[in-house]
Amino acid sequence: MCCFSADFLLFDNVLSLMTVLFTGVHFLFYCRALKFIGPFVLMIYTILSRDLSRFFLIYAIFLIGFSQGFYVIFLSCTRAKAEAEGKPISDVTNILDNPAESIMRMFIMTIGEFMVFYRELNGCMETLMRNIGKFLFIVFELFVSIMQFNLLIAMMTRTYEEISSTQKEWKRQWAQVILMLELSLKPKDRLIALLKYSRPIGTDKRKRAFVVARKITTESLSQTEKELREQQERDLREEKRTLLKRRLKDMAHLANNKDLMTCRIRPLTSYLNAPSTADGKKID
Repeated sequence: MCCFSADFLLFDNVLSLMTVLFTGVHFLFYCRALKFIGPFVLMIYTILSRDLSRFFLIYAIFLIGFSQGFYVIFLSCTRAKAEAEGKPISDVTNILDNPAESIMRMFIMTIGEFMVFYRELNGCMETLMRNIGKFLFIVFELFVSIMQFNLLIAMMTRTYEEISSTQKEWKRQWAQVILMLELSLKPKDRLIALLKYSRPIGTDKRKRAFVVARKITTESLSQTEKELREQQERDLREEKRTLLKRRLKDMAHLANNKDLMTCRIRPLTSYLNAPSTADGKKID
């Protein structure tokens, strides 16, 4: 179709560009399930959806407000310069000749390029507007270029620390990816796949589960898991030690009781033979 018109070629280029970009984003969706890069992909998603959305909402309010204020100031400066030089206002150069250009110029100022803007503002022939413009310039640099961008960095740092502190986040993302893939299949296909990778549990064969055999080694454990295992081993040793002390104490207590019972038992008297005196006579 590109041979019919150049517009089709342009459309094909735009479509190819969008396909390449969205393919990369779609590839990041599956990278969430990887242990090494999954948390970082989640950080990007969280920062884009939460932190940057809040920042751009506040930033847009400041940007639009200051841009229209500077547009009025530069329009007054252009009018004063045209009257001083005796030229039409259309022949005088104005870097903020329309509201859209003023918004773009404010955005360029935000990233640090403000020398051209300040030079044009300083050359304004309207004294009052020049002073007001300098005051607005200082306020814009303080509240937008410095404060808001530092707040954005702090928000992204907080998000990074929250996600990096979780050890099992990639497993949850892995489960979400599997769930999304299962939802994209038909119910019949999901049932066939379920019978392939699941195993019956218990006596009820209708209940099936995915069996995971994990080979645990000391090297594969994280620092938190190692500390937890060491704590469990210490608790087990302490419990065994306490149980042994209790048994030894019970045995010692039982032995003491036996000795006391032996000392307190009265000698048995035989009733078969009558007791006799010293001279051999029996006592009735």
